[in-house]
Amino acid sequence: MSDALYEKRVQCLYCHTSFGSMRVRISKIKASKRDTDFCTYFIGENPMFYEFYNCPHCGLAFTDSFSPIKGQARERIKYEYIDKIEVTNCCGSRTLKEAIRGYKLTLLCANILNEKTLTIANLCMRIAWLQRYAGNHEEERRFLQNAVNFYEQIYQTQSLATLPMEEGKLLYLIGEIHGRLDHYDKTRSWFSYVLTAKHIDSKWKSLVRDRWFDIKSTHSTQTDDPDGYNELSTGRKG
Repeated sequence: MSDALYEKRVQCLYCHTSFGSMRVRISKIKASKRDTDFCTYFIGENPMFYEFYNCPHCGLAFTDSFSPIKGQARERIKYEYIDKIEVTNCCGSRTLKEAIRGYKLTLLCANILNEKTLTIANLCMRIAWLQRYAGNHEEERRFLQNAVNFYEQIYQTQSLATLPMEEGKLLYLIGEIHGRLDHYDKTRSWFSYVLTAKHIDSKWKSLVRDRWFDIKSTHSTQTDDPDGYNELSTGRKG
């Protein structure tokens, strides 16, 4: 086993049994590049492969973001998942294929347990990234669409004051995902709001300007400029 991995002890949220699951040592994490939607590529072990737990006793798949399982939620997860799942041991070193399967099980559990929308959105995003690693473009697009639907739902229905994600990042991510799905009008709309909203941090405005410049350069016949974007040049504004 790679010396980049170490065992973390965790207690299952359903059966309460303690088990060990691998994590990547922080000192061993080496990123090589990052896509514009924050998908990161790593040299050596990929820490994203190990962000979920898969109980080898009952089969529950979950992350640190999951809530305790109580009352009707326990009954629901037992009937809809625990009683049906074929338990496998996925606590050691993980391949890309195993990571994709594990994240899909985690997403299934999250949906059954009515986990927080942000938790579900982030799981969809990670599955999209893993599908990108694997070159499965149709599946990547499917999960990107699911992710952006949930991110938009969060922005439209939840209080951002308590959200563990900066508003500027959420807005940028929504626009960025729509761009990757070729929804350029929606990208323009969300990016325009970032630029005109006075309370959004300048770092997100700068990122939006740069990203729209790149999109315009690549898809000039399919995009229209929001106000002020045509002022961009190769000497981009910060």
